[in-house]
Amino acid sequence: MHWLMILGLLSATTNIKDPNASGSALNRLAENSIRQQLGNSVKNVKVDIKRGPGRSGDFDYFNVSLDGFDAGKLENLQNKTSSSNRSTQFAPRDLSADNIKPGDIFNGDFGGIYNGNIGDIIGGVLTRGVGRVGKMQINASNFSYDGVRYQGLNAGLGEIKFDWGKALRGDFDVKSVQPGNLGVSLRSEQATRLIAPRLPSVRDVKLRFDNGLAYLGGRTDFYGLKVPFEAGGKLSVQTNQVRADDLRLSISKLRLPSFVMNEVTKSVNPLYDFDENKKWPIAVNLNAANSDNDVLAMRGGLQWLGFKRNDKNTSSNKNNSSKNKNDDYDGSWKR
Repeated sequence: MHWLMILGLLSATTNIKDPNASGSALNRLAENSIRQQLGNSVKNVKVDIKRGPGRSGDFDYFNVSLDGFDAGKLENLQNKTSSSNRSTQFAPRDLSADNIKPGDIFNGDFGGIYNGNIGDIIGGVLTRGVGRVGKMQINASNFSYDGVRYQGLNAGLGEIKFDWGKALRGDFDVKSVQPGNLGVSLRSEQATRLIAPRLPSVRDVKLRFDNGLAYLGGRTDFYGLKVPFEAGGKLSVQTNQVRADDLRLSISKLRLPSFVMNEVTKSVNPLYDFDENKKWPIAVNLNAANSDNDVLAMRGGLQWLGFKRNDKNTSSNKNNSSKNKNDDYDGSWKR
């Protein structure tokens, strides 16, 4: 999800039609572009952009603040081709790295500002074909995605380089992204929406966070009775996952059988997962997960792996067949 947000916001840079705009005018152009993408779902948008010396396609920094929006709108962007021979639209689909083309997000209204040869000329002459954002910072609050409302997200990336000529025509070809950081937080009642479907045998599932611990409660069938229980575990991080370690379950003063404890542990963990299928181009390497005031806060680093990361991994595995497959960390936002 964070990667979709980064792509969607970056597309605002190719929607700045006035190459001479600067200051507040430049910011308004970017804000209008973002509102186009998110529609009426976004309450507040604030952009702070500074052009680099190369003018078009060159930006020293791109800072964006968003409040109250539906991040799912980024998944509903339709693919529009700028070809003069056809105009085909594709229905929205799951935007995983296996079936997404970068142009899906940057085509049409958001990327095709200068079409055809004009885009090549502008991209080539003014930026020598290279688009650049020196630094990118995203601060988002009170947004929803896939039925879950998140309290906040902040993401920072170092220098991003991409093919500016292609970007203008709707094909976003990323050349390099310097490492960055990510922070995500959500309240317990929203996190419960992610956990409850995994526990069909538990009624009234409730998750709460307090002082570095995660507590799972509900009612389960025990000797024919629906008995209330609560389990507590210490939060930990493991590459791209947040987990609850050493869950201890109890019913009144009785201990649940070990096989029941194991089943609940397997169903609950991981509490949160960044790209369990390891398909996204940006990896998340978590370094902390804290819980205070009933809020789960996760922090970690971001690393660019590339759109063809699976090809690289396959090649690496062939050359190093004896290497443990779990040695590499990578991940992307699953929810």
